[in-house]
Amino acid sequence: MRIPKSYWYYWHTGNKPVAVISMILSAAVTWLVLAISAGFSIWGIILAVLLDTLGFWVAIIYFALRSYLPSFMLEQCDTLVLYQFVIPVCIAFAVGRLITLLVAKFNPEWSKKSVIALVGLAIVSSAVALKVEYDQRKALEEEAAKPGKVEKLKAVALQQLSDSCKSLAVSLEKNPDEYCK
Repeated sequence: MRIPKSYWYYWHTGNKPVAVISMILSAAVTWLVLAISAGFSIWGIILAVLLDTLGFWVAIIYFALRSYLPSFMLEQCDTLVLYQFVIPVCIAFAVGRLITLLVAKFNPEWSKKSVIALVGLAIVSSAVALKVEYDQRKALEEEAAKPGKVEKLKAVALQQLSDSCKSLAVSLEKNPDEYCK
């Protein structure tokens, strides 16, 4: 069985068109999968595609050292490192190898056309995703701007504050009416 090579292998062996086309296709496919559908950071995806094997080893090292992190830091580290770097690296590693294998086997002209098509698809998908996000934010802003919405929220918050103050006064054996003025 032949192990799929990295696009960096083709870059260093002088087959730069296969390397560049593979990188572009890998970035576009990973972008479509992660950034648009799951909301991952584009910077994590770009790093994942550029680092390839090195990024994969960084991910393994992170998992090995994760148990040594203090528990109060785990959530922040997982949010930053795991979701914005490790997951894109693992997906980009697999996708990059598969795409590089396909590009190396097929005609470079076919690859160039597929790059153009995927980049166009990524641009259209990004535009659609941005439009959907814009519409959702606009709907939320309109909902918040409805008359009476803020006053209702203030009334509920004041009632909860008053109730907690009265329960605190009772627990301190004080008169709630005098204590909560």
